[in-house]
Amino acid sequence: MKIKIGKDLYVNSNTLIRIEWRKWYPALVIHEKFERIVKWILRTIAFVGIATSVISISEWYLSLGFSILIFLIEQFFERTVIEYTVMVFQPPPDFEVEYGQWKTNGFMIPKEKNGVELAHFGPSYLSEEYAQKFFDYLREWVNDSSNDDKENCLVVSLVIEPNEKYTTYFYANLGRKRLDYMFKAFEDASKLEKYGKRQQNFIAQLFYWHTLDFKDGYFIKQFLDFQKSNDPFFFTPSVIQPFGLPPKFLFDSSIKKYHLKVSQRKDIKNNEPEFNFDPAKWKEKKTDDEVIEVSVKEPRDIFDDIQDSFSTSIDVGFMPNHDNSVGAINLCFDGDCVVPYEAYKNLIEQAKGKEVFVTIINNQDTIDLHIKIETVDKEIILPKLNYNKSELEKFIAVNGGGEKIVLLVGYPPANEKKIILGKGMSPQIVGWKIAGQ
Repeated sequence: MKIKIGKDLYVNSNTLIRIEWRKWYPALVIHEKFERIVKWILRTIAFVGIATSVISISEWYLSLGFSILIFLIEQFFERTVIEYTVMVFQPPPDFEVEYGQWKTNGFMIPKEKNGVELAHFGPSYLSEEYAQKFFDYLREWVNDSSNDDKENCLVVSLVIEPNEKYTTYFYANLGRKRLDYMFKAFEDASKLEKYGKRQQNFIAQLFYWHTLDFKDGYFIKQFLDFQKSNDPFFFTPSVIQPFGLPPKFLFDSSIKKYHLKVSQRKDIKNNEPEFNFDPAKWKEKKTDDEVIEVSVKEPRDIFDDIQDSFSTSIDVGFMPNHDNSVGAINLCFDGDCVVPYEAYKNLIEQAKGKEVFVTIINNQDTIDLHIKIETVDKEIILPKLNYNKSELEKFIAVNGGGEKIVLLVGYPPANEKKIILGKGMSPQIVGWKIAGQ
């Protein structure tokens, strides 16, 4: 039975009072908070024994039977095991847990199982920064914050649910060796104060889980066909990419694992963490005395993805029309530039047959760019971008060299004009103006 002690917080009654068998006799095990009750029960039994000694029972066998009963009850309570509680808290992360960040799982599965190339599997997040922070936190669970979890301090568990679903769990191993040392230290420190009592060890920690589809053709089934429970793999976070691109795997945050726990829901025992976090039991239900707040966000569209991708620009260059050279605004990006280039291609697709206008807002140290597509009721706003000041001054001095220029993407520095443009691909022509002019 579970006893409610707070909102969504329950304690099993068998942690407070229970019966354990000692070979051929039962023993009562109670928490020390009930120790006084046991003492008063023993005093009551002693009083009853004394009181019955002055009462004459004519039938000897009744008198003997009653005495034996009193003796057995007294022995039962005399052998009571008193326990005291020690609770170890697994430190929570030092940042806010954003439950909406974990959207799906990412898989990187080798073509051949050769024992050299290992599979990568792990949660896919919306934000790269959040993914890195979260996996830095998970590494703290592993001995010495290592990325090589030989002792399975971090449990990765997959439970196959009914109705073509599966749940991914990860949590700190309840049986990790580090806890044994901690509980032993508490026991040694309490030897005198808790003499004769038995230590009851509790662990308080967070469990993370997410339920997803388990259907034919999904990567999860390919992963389970490839991965055996005791074969090593890399528990690796990834970041969801826009425009249908594959997820970006953060290999530097990987944790090497040597065990994968895979179970069917029907086989989960009630002493396993996955039992208490069954998705079927955790469906949100509205009650009369509880209001469930649901935040409603506007649905994202392709322009949001273009805006987010372009906003990562680290440098902006300007080139006016001159002779045979077309004027340009060049957005420069660090790294492989795959996502910004995909955003650029999608911008061209969305702007096909429409006028596009760019407004430049000069903040002196940075600039804002507003990109507006004709007939589209939404602006792409790129705030606080770094830019080449001298190029912008020259650009403004000649009014860009014309009303029409092109918008381009490339690599920094902007003045080197390292442009990315696919074969046979026409750049995006735009009109432009300086805000306030």
